Amino acid sequence: MDLREGLRDTLVLFGYALKKYQVTIDLPALPPVRCRPSELNQVWTNLIVNACQAMGESGTLRVTCGTGDPGWVWVRIQDSGPGVPEELRERIFESGFSTKGAPTAEGAGLGLGLAIARGLIEQHGGRIEVGNVPEGGAAFTVHLPVAGQ
Repeated sequence: MDLREGLRDTLVLFGYALKKYQVTIDLPALPPVRCRPSELNQVWTNLIVNACQAMGESGTLRVTCGTGDPGWVWVRIQDSGPGVPEELRERIFESGFSTKGAPTAEGAGLGLGLAIARGLIEQHGGRIEVGNVPEGGAAFTVHLPVAGQ
């Protein structure tokens, strides 16, 4: 599958919710990836929802992809929110851990989205990384093997 198709589909689903953000999309051609598209769309959904929650009522969302190490492609979801403190960067992928406080009707988290995302990515032979960007915000980068690797 061409990962860009699933990314575009996910962004279309969020079209209305993304209107309050500046959205930058840079999706150059990628080699195909062997995957279960609906599972990766769940990953993109979780990352975009988290990015929007981190930014609040305004900000910039960047969705980019590319090739890096031979045999691998990457997808990056970057926001202009507060970033992820260094001491939480591994914990945020733990099931049940949330930076959003106790679950409420207003959308605080159960701490499942990133744990699910990492599990799905690992089932596809990939990995996910998180870091902060110099201009502010967090960047989640998903690395997946190219089909046939």
